[in-house]
Amino acid sequence: MEDDDLDLILASDEILLPSSGFAAAVMDAVRREAAAPAPIPFPWRRALPGLIVSVIVIVSILAGWIVRYGGKIVAEPAPTTRLAPILYNGFATQIGWTMVTLLLTFVLLRIVLRYSDGEA
Repeated sequence: MEDDDLDLILASDEILLPSSGFAAAVMDAVRREAAAPAPIPFPWRRALPGLIVSVIVIVSILAGWIVRYGGKIVAEPAPTTRLAPILYNGFATQIGWTMVTLLLTFVLLRIVLRYSDGEA
């Protein structure tokens, strides 16, 4: 459809009427939405103390690590199994595994929220 076709349709003197029952169906939907209860808000007042404590714990752990090791990566004890060098090879590897775990958790949460009633 081009602009000229649209102008021709809009310029015609025909009155467009909605199909029978359309206005009643729309008004019924509006009344249902108006009568529906408001959504339950997220309880930020209850969640905020937990979030604050979590931040304090994380900052304390990082500060303790900096004080203890001075920001240096410390060598771990020699591995006792064949799989240990792959899975446990110092502090940098621990951070890597932590990031992989957090990323996997985030991805799985997004998938669950997408296919449930929650919003992602």
